[in-house]
Amino acid sequence: MQLIKRLRRRLLKRPTEPARQPAQMPHHARHLVLTASDKGGRGMLAESIDLMQAYALRIGADFKCIQHENHSESPLIRPHAVKFYSGLELAHYDRVLWIDADCLVSPQCPDIFSHVPSHYRFAAWCDEPELFDPYWELKRPRYRHGYFNSGVVLSADPQPFQVGLDILNHSEQRLTQHEQVMAMGEQTPFNKAVHELGLDVFPLDIAWNFMPSPQTCSDLGITTTLEAAYIVHCAGGSHLQLSDSRCRVSRAAGMRDLRRRLGW
Repeated sequence: MQLIKRLRRRLLKRPTEPARQPAQMPHHARHLVLTASDKGGRGMLAESIDLMQAYALRIGADFKCIQHENHSESPLIRPHAVKFYSGLELAHYDRVLWIDADCLVSPQCPDIFSHVPSHYRFAAWCDEPELFDPYWELKRPRYRHGYFNSGVVLSADPQPFQVGLDILNHSEQRLTQHEQVMAMGEQTPFNKAVHELGLDVFPLDIAWNFMPSPQTCSDLGITTTLEAAYIVHCAGGSHLQLSDSRCRVSRAAGMRDLRRRLGW
């Protein structure tokens, strides 16, 4: 009995082991591919949305399409500026890829989320003014990062969208007269927001937002071809062989024809 009592006392004096902490699960980045359309742009979206959905599925990202007129936020003075609401999605995702509805994503397009280094919080193709308007009298505004085309944009930061929308909604106070003339819809307010925030922009290659015509490529020595582009942006209609690229119905038909030619 004495032996049992001594053993019991020794056991009671032993320090208790700290409770084991549950193993930390590795963080899996959540990515979103996002686009939008208003009623006038539904024809173009019909030609591009399946390519975007397939791309998101292939790279393990979610996909979402915003219907502009059904959005819960206040009306926008320019419908295509609905892209500024992309920032709201960053409450739920690590990074968001915005793609305009008039963009065709190649079935061979690489994973852009893997391509852009994680320490960059913003990425876009920044060479548009020099590329298309080298001798244009009315130069587009120049900012710290240059001037990006907002048709394909990757961001991990909601601030450019918030500030861009504020600049757009108060353009008379926030933009110079030159910037207002060259606003390009929401594009200049978006650029100015990134400039004001001092963000480092990862410069995407032209293949991620391919816009020039074959003649422009030849004139400027661009080696990327339409067939090799990752994302073809049909905003200017230069790929579509159209007489009126501003007509969105005509542009949708041109996008359909281009998909057939590319085999996408």
